[in-house]
Amino acid sequence: MGAETRDAKILMESGHWAEAVGVLRGQVHADPQDVASWSLLAKAHFEMGDADAAADAAVEVVKLAPESSRDWCNLGMLLRKAGRLVQSEAALRQALKLDRRSERARVEMRKLDALVVAQQATAAAGERHTAGPPPPPPNDQALVERPPTEDTQASPAAPPGLWEQSPEATPVNFGLAAATFFTSLIAVVLSAIVAGDAGPVLLVLATSIWMGVDCHRLTSHGCDIRTFPTPATAVVAGLLLWIVFLPWYVAERDRAIRICGRRDTLGHVFAYAGGALLLSVLFSAGHGIPSGSDYGVPSPETRIAPQSPAEPASSVSHQQTQTGQWTTIQRFSGRSGYNTAPFSVGNQWAIEWSTQSAYVEGIGAMDSNFIVQVKDPQNPDAFGNLAINTMGTDSGRTIQYRAGTYYLEITAGQPWTLHILDRR
Repeated sequence: MGAETRDAKILMESGHWAEAVGVLRGQVHADPQDVASWSLLAKAHFEMGDADAAADAAVEVVKLAPESSRDWCNLGMLLRKAGRLVQSEAALRQALKLDRRSERARVEMRKLDALVVAQQATAAAGERHTAGPPPPPPNDQALVERPPTEDTQASPAAPPGLWEQSPEATPVNFGLAAATFFTSLIAVVLSAIVAGDAGPVLLVLATSIWMGVDCHRLTSHGCDIRTFPTPATAVVAGLLLWIVFLPWYVAERDRAIRICGRRDTLGHVFAYAGGALLLSVLFSAGHGIPSGSDYGVPSPETRIAPQSPAEPASSVSHQQTQTGQWTTIQRFSGRSGYNTAPFSVGNQWAIEWSTQSAYVEGIGAMDSNFIVQVKDPQNPDAFGNLAINTMGTDSGRTIQYRAGTYYLEITAGQPWTLHILDRR
């Protein structure tokens, strides 16, 4: 919503309808796609008693937002006020097509039917030259307050006012807020498992940006989200207290959509389908990663004694039969220990390594430990599989027979280099 539109809204709230019309005409001339300004212009003309001009502005609204039952209902009411009854009926039928439960559209249709019947009766009376005054036109308030018939007995009373549904009459869907809350908790836990500490941060950032973009989209179509008047408010609220404001935003946007009559179920999609999709994707991503209990002290069948890098793999006594070539997928080096980045390997892979004694100024060559453990990134606190444990200058190749995603925990006090090889 632009600055001119906000200024016009302030003028309308203070009763300066003519000034608001001037501001809004300039705004829609500058930006003919501004749905909110067209809607406010229709309302301003209506309050000034100019039903024709209000109907013309409302036509522009439904051209830009054809999925809003409320806007079609407003157009039907304005066309009826302007005496354009055939067009009014078409607009109201479209409103009921978009929302069959719209009580306001039904009330407007009954008003239109009563007006048509009254006009037909007047015309028939004129043709018969019947004495006496024609029947009075139907009174809007009387039609709204008449005793319920069989058609309306189970329906709630018409919303107050002729222009739009009362926000106070539309409750917040707390069930939707609760579902979004628990889905968000699950998403935080799973994102932390899959992506580590960065997972929840990225989740909060992405959904907060979504809140801002979605808030801008809805407010530009005339749907006011009560707790989040601007996109910046939605983004800041999400970043500051995400676990509270994300569920509340989804519930508030659902309420705003019901008030303005838009056919938009994105809030439900985000809370339910989005949560289910997130669970399935994360489960698929984590499926097959071995737990920490799968690791232990290597047995002779799972760890081969170090050998020369040039020695062919076929000379290893416990080599498994498998075709393919050794392919280097990662290379790591250093002069001290650290944890490597995770890597994924198949059923047969190897660590090819070499290390040299450290050279200390004034002392010369000094042997130090070089220890390598294979660890599970999903369970870093568990004991890893001890793959290399040597000291001083040495080299070799250690073959592993378990597919998955791992990282290496390296403890060293001397220069070293190692390659991760995968049998492909």
